[in-house]
Amino acid sequence: MRVPSFLVVSIESAINFAISMYLVDRIVRFLREEEESSVKCIILDMSAMAVIDASGLDALAELNRVLNKRNIKVQQ
Repeated sequence: MRVPSFLVVSIESAINFAISMYLVDRIVRFLREEEESSVKCIILDMSAMAVIDASGLDALAELNRVLNKRNIKVQQ
C-alpha cells in the first residue's frame, strides 16, 4: 500500500533463509526506482507472519541499517 511519505509492506509469510535477502533487495530496489523518493517512513505489517528465523532477523537488521542511511524510519 502507498500513502504519501509512507510505504506499508505487508509480510504474510515466514521470513527465513530462503526469502530473507529477497525481501531486503525488493524493498531497496523499490526505493531506488523512485526517482524522487518521498518515502520517509516504512511500516512493516508483520501481523500475519508466524515464523522468522535467524537469517530473517539478520535481514531485518540489514534493512534497518540501509534505511537509516537514507533517513527513513521503520515502524513495526
